[in-house]
Amino acid sequence: MKKKRKKRAKNGTITKAKVWSVFSRYIRLRDADEYGNCTCVTCGTVKYWSEMQAGHGIGGRGNDVIFDEHIVYAQCDKCNIWNRGEYGKYAILLIKKFGLEWCETRVDRSRRTHKLGKAALQEIYEHYSGEVERLKQEKGL
Repeated sequence: MKKKRKKRAKNGTITKAKVWSVFSRYIRLRDADEYGNCTCVTCGTVKYWSEMQAGHGIGGRGNDVIFDEHIVYAQCDKCNIWNRGEYGKYAILLIKKFGLEWCETRVDRSRRTHKLGKAALQEIYEHYSGEVERLKQEKGL
């Protein structure tokens, strides 16, 4: 049985992966201090922003919450990958920060499929590309 190959995007086409890349950079730069260091939201490990990941506090990367900057923070690879997001610790943090009702609403949203069209992806990409440049300049990184 042959494996299906993923279609490659044509040059200049904005894909969800390309948008995620710029969104992830934005999150890590947003959470970086003036020296470029980020603290993992779940364990406290400190690393340079480019060595961190953007971890979701609520699962659902293919759904309505993928680009929700309120539930995505800098996270070390150990917590985000090897400890599968540390959702328990992350949930406590989000509830303390935003309240239980707010979190329940986000969890409900995470269960909804949300197909982003080309125009929406382009708009998100342009917004976060600008934010990345602003933060790099602002923080001198």
